[in-house]
Amino acid sequence: MKARNAIVNGSIRLPNRCSSPDAYTLALACRRTNCTTDNRIPITARRRLNRVRGVLAAEPMKHVPAIKDFVKPLGPYSHAVVANGFVFISGQTPLKPGGGPGEYAGPAIGDQVRQTVRNIETIVKDLGGTLEDIVKVTVFLANPADYKAMNEAYRESFPTDPPARSIARLGAEVPGLLVSIDAIAVYAPHPRG
Repeated sequence: MKARNAIVNGSIRLPNRCSSPDAYTLALACRRTNCTTDNRIPITARRRLNRVRGVLAAEPMKHVPAIKDFVKPLGPYSHAVVANGFVFISGQTPLKPGGGPGEYAGPAIGDQVRQTVRNIETIVKDLGGTLEDIVKVTVFLANPADYKAMNEAYRESFPTDPPARSIARLGAEVPGLLVSIDAIAVYAPHPRG
């Protein structure tokens, strides 16, 4: 006797990995959702439902863009990843454009914050956005006593409607590095003009 597929805890449960959902299971899933974006339904089931229903759905995507005229990552990471309508920007440091490792914008926290935000802005602009598209940042400080000076320099870049922000202590001991900032932006390319 063939086991029936079932919806358990909001997900389609298949009898084994090689099976595909039957029409009954898909019909149950369709009653619960529009089937185009609900990530609780396996991707193969969503594709099948969308084909049957004639729906052109945006599949979840991940893309690692090449940022023009930007320093290569200093380790095994990407400066930015575009996924599901967001841009995830790795922790950026105050490296000067074209500078090598350790060539930071200046010895003062304000100079380093300004350069770090400019580096983030370069990434966002290359992807067709602006600083206004940033929705969340995390500022990593080497020395928590630099908070006030960091805040003043940071405010210059986000004078109105600033993004949500967290502050944490920088875990790496890198000589001369006072700040690192990562960010999340909405991927909303603006017309270039």
